[in-house]
Amino acid sequence: MPGTSRLVVFDAHTIRGSIIAGPGVHSVEAEAIRVLVRSRNLRMLLTDGILDEYQKTSNRVPQFQLQPTLNEIAQTTNAILLDNYHLDRTPLNLNRFPREHRAYVRDSIGARSKYFITDNNLWLRMSQETSDRYGLFILTPEHFLEIEG
Repeated sequence: MPGTSRLVVFDAHTIRGSIIAGPGVHSVEAEAIRVLVRSRNLRMLLTDGILDEYQKTSNRVPQFQLQPTLNEIAQTTNAILLDNYHLDRTPLNLNRFPREHRAYVRDSIGARSKYFITDNNLWLRMSQETSDRYGLFILTPEHFLEIEG
């Protein structure tokens, strides 16, 4: 990974919000994805666990097509796919996180990501703890835009 790159993880609901908005429609989710695509020093982290979470969410009603958005990001070279071998698996205390979505935070921390973008209030309330302990800032798409947009 380039030393100047900062890794970002978007939860599936943020990606879905950007897709549902459609091209030419303004939404904070779509704008957050555009900031990533235009950035020279932000990279989107993808892992098997994160991709599994995306797939689970994309199969729920209303269904959405995830692959075209991920392909667009990958074509801009703003995505990094890491396998479990490359993630730091130091034991983490994530008991307060929902079990079904721990891959986002676990893999974000394991890859030393800078941001996890979500609207989930439980995760947002833990931002101070994750930033102090692991350097991971859990932000809403709006807050991400204020910082990086």
